[in-house]
Amino acid sequence: MVERKIPMVPYARMGGANGLKMSRAAFAVMIKFSDMLDDFNVIVDAVAMQAPLQEKGDLPPLISVIKEQPRSDMILRRWESASIMRQWMSTKKGQLSTRFEKVIHEEIIKKKKDEKVKKDEEEKKKAEEEEKRKAEEEEKKTEE
Repeated sequence: MVERKIPMVPYARMGGANGLKMSRAAFAVMIKFSDMLDDFNVIVDAVAMQAPLQEKGDLPPLISVIKEQPRSDMILRRWESASIMRQWMSTKKGQLSTRFEKVIHEEIIKKKKDEKVKKDEEEKKKAEEEEKRKAEEEEKKTEE
């Protein structure tokens, strides 16, 4: 039963689209509770208005538009923090997985050791019973 346990995959569902969703969710919570939601919406609107004009090549890069917005540096730091959370989460899952694998490995070794001890005891018991049986047969033969 213990051998059937499947250890947790350290980086499962943390890469690609799922990891990006996790970073976005962390970022959304940080923006919401930092009272920067209005400032973030201003940045989103500014980028949405400038993006079609940017494609024509008439305007400066979008990063300069973002940096001109209020509290953009704080918002970018929050995004960096959210990205770091993703890495931190991956590291923690890796550590937990390693611990879990170690516990499972120890359980398997203990179970095998217990089975071996039990098997040795059974063999010893069978050998003792065989000796008793042989001794009883010899007693019967000597009596006859």
